[in-house]
Amino acid sequence: VLRKHARMLANAGIDAVIFDVTNQVTYEKNYKALLREWAAVRAEGGRTPRVAFLCPFWDPPRVVAELWRDLYEPGIHPELWYRWDGKPLILADPEKLSPVEGKHLQERPDRLEPGRTLGQSFTAEKAFEAAGGCFPTWASKVSAATLTLKRGGPGGETVASRRLRDIEDNGWLLVRPERPLPPGTYYLEIRDPEGTVGWWSGGDGIPGGTAFAGGVPVEGDRSLRIVSGDERTRRIRDFFTFRKPQPDYFRGPTGPDMWSWLEVHPQHVFRNSRGEKEQMSVGVAQNAVGDRLGSMSEPGARGRSFHGGATDRRPDAIIHGLNLAEQFERALREDPRFIFITGWNEWIAGRFDEFNGVRMPVMFVDQFDQEHSRDIE
Repeated sequence: VLRKHARMLANAGIDAVIFDVTNQVTYEKNYKALLREWAAVRAEGGRTPRVAFLCPFWDPPRVVAELWRDLYEPGIHPELWYRWDGKPLILADPEKLSPVEGKHLQERPDRLEPGRTLGQSFTAEKAFEAAGGCFPTWASKVSAATLTLKRGGPGGETVASRRLRDIEDNGWLLVRPERPLPPGTYYLEIRDPEGTVGWWSGGDGIPGGTAFAGGVPVEGDRSLRIVSGDERTRRIRDFFTFRKPQPDYFRGPTGPDMWSWLEVHPQHVFRNSRGEKEQMSVGVAQNAVGDRLGSMSEPGARGRSFHGGATDRRPDAIIHGLNLAEQFERALREDPRFIFITGWNEWIAGRFDEFNGVRMPVMFVDQFDQEHSRDIE
C-alpha cells in the first residue's frame, strides 16, 4: 500500500507529504515504515515525494524534540527529507521551542499612548535568548509597536529591537538578540504605537522587577516571558526551516513566515519575510460551520459539494469536487510557491460527544461520510 501511494502521489506531481502530528503523537513506527518503503522505491529507480511534519500549533516543543531525536539527529533517510530554503522543513512555531519563565499578569490592560512608553525591568538568573510580553489590541488587527530590550534600565544600552506589526490581540510577542545574553538586570519596553495596543499588567509578580510608564517606575509589574536557551534547542533552530502553522480557517496570517493547513474560501495568501507569495492551502472539504470551527457531522459543514457560499444539492454534485475546484482555482490565480493540499489518508475519524462548545449525540469532527470528508485517498 505504501509503495502504491508513492507511485500515485509522485505521478500526480506531489513534492512532499506532510505528516499531521498536531495531537502530540509522532507515530514513529508508522512514518519509519513509510520511509523504509519509499527509500526502497527510490533505490529501485522509482519516484516518491519527500516528507515533513506539521507539529502542534500551540505546544510543539516535545514533538519537535522527539522528531529531532528519532529521525533528524541520527540522519535516517535524509534523501527523503523535504527541504525549503535549503533546510529540512518543519511546521512549528520556533518561538515556542525553548523553556519559558515569567508571569502572565492579566489584571488590567495598560494602553500605550502616542509619544509614551511602557516598560518592565527584570533580573535574569541565567542566560536567556529572548524576552517579551502579552499585548492586548482591544480586537484591532492592524496595531503595531516597537519592542526593545535594554541592559539595566530605561537608559541602558539597546541589545535587541523589533517592530511588531499586525499584533494578535492578547498575543505573546518576543524580541530576540543575535546571541544569548548572560544573567543580569534588563529592561523591556514598547513604544511608537500604531492603532490600539497595550501591555497586560497587574500586581507585583516579577521578582526583582518593576513596571515603568514613560520611563518612570510605577506600581505593579507587567506580563513577562523570558526564554532560556540550551544547546539542543539552538541546534534544532539552526537545522530546520521553520514555518509557523496557522490553525484558524478564517483569520489568515498574523505575520510573515506562517503557513495555513486549511482555510475556507477565499483562502488567504501567506507571505514569507521577503514579502513573496509563499503558500496557500487547498482543501477538499472543511469542518467549518458558518464562521466557526465545527464538526463534519454538523448540519451546515462545508462538504465536497460546497461552493459559491452554499452546498450544491444536485444528486451528482459530489462527483464534481466543487469545493476543491473553487479553492484550487483561487490558489492557481494567486500562484504562490507552495500549495498545501488537505488531505491524504486521514486514517483516524475521531468521535466526540462535544466539540468547540457544541454538544450532539454523535459528533465526528474530521470525517463523517463521503460528502463530509477531507480524505482524498
